[in-house]
Amino acid sequence: MNSKDTPGVQIADICANIAYRYYGGNRKYRPYNLLRSRILGKDNSEIHYGLLNESSLLTDAPENHVSDYTEQEHAAVAEVKAKREQSHGAG
Repeated sequence: MNSKDTPGVQIADICANIAYRYYGGNRKYRPYNLLRSRILGKDNSEIHYGLLNESSLLTDAPENHVSDYTEQEHAAVAEVKAKREQSHGAG
């Protein structure tokens, strides 16, 4: 696969290059600082790598892996959305 043919792969290549430069010693690398808020994991921990292999692939129907939100999940999503809108309005 050629990354120029697939926008998602292009984005992944760019992100990988930014991380490579940052973790290669350029700790003041501005693109990483701009990207950082988008690559944080649980509890603001940095995501350093991911492993994709054959066990990562879903071979059955996608609907076997999705379901409707429960009432609690709908409430949680609404709360996150409200907080996000509130913080963007305050800026």
